[in-house]
Amino acid sequence: METCSNYFVIFKIDEQHYALSLLNVERVVRAVQITSIPSKQKYVLGVVDVQGNVTPVLNTRNLLDAPDKEIDLSDQFIISKNSNRKVILVVDSVPGVSELFGEEDRPIIVRSESSGLVQDIARFGDSLVLVINVEFLFSIIDDNNSSSLPVRPN
Repeated sequence: METCSNYFVIFKIDEQHYALSLLNVERVVRAVQITSIPSKQKYVLGVVDVQGNVTPVLNTRNLLDAPDKEIDLSDQFIISKNSNRKVILVVDSVPGVSELFGEEDRPIIVRSESSGLVQDIARFGDSLVLVINVEFLFSIIDDNNSSSLPVRPN
């Protein structure tokens, strides 16, 4: 029996593929204008209004140590969620949803406390995809004075 836990939203930053569990993705939308806010956090680009909720926009490139670039009209926003909050990740493109770990598939590396933001690496076609640890992502936000962010729990 297939479960959603094996499905991942695949996204790209430059030529590298990344993935987020489908369970942690509310939706993918086209990039819109971001309202800048004063923040000491270099990974916070600002906020956007998502159906009446002010949602922080994270500099995904900064989090993943990729070179900075201006947000382009072709970029996309991934609205990611955990049990009590949402954030937006800015990505270059979202090729789609894929099952990465079926019954026969095994991650190339397994989860570990030291792996941080990347929890697994999997094969995706002819390339490798880095699977983002969403709980670690939200813990980074929580650990870095997130009280300065204008975010209400969902």
